[in-house]
Amino acid sequence: MVGKTLYKISNWASALDHGNAIEEIERRAEDKRFVQVLMLAMGLGTLPSLLILTKVSGALMQFGQKAWVRYLAALLLIVTAVYGLYRGMTLPAELLKGGFCLT
Repeated sequence: MVGKTLYKISNWASALDHGNAIEEIERRAEDKRFVQVLMLAMGLGTLPSLLILTKVSGALMQFGQKAWVRYLAALLLIVTAVYGLYRGMTLPAELLKGGFCLT
């Protein structure tokens, strides 16, 4: 049973190469085993990224608890705001007539 399902999935993968994957999925959606194995494969494919994201987010939380990191972030925000105000006050007259859209 599993061998047939894997064979069907390999046929579906070859359909991806030929550009008719959506029709192939619609045609095989009736087969419960195909859908189950396909969902399992998708779940197993996303599992490593979720585990890595969990680990990285924990490390970032610890990093963000340090006082110097928060002060650095605040300083960057203030510098960006001051630079934006400076750029807004020194715009050429042509840009002020047409608005701020540069396109």
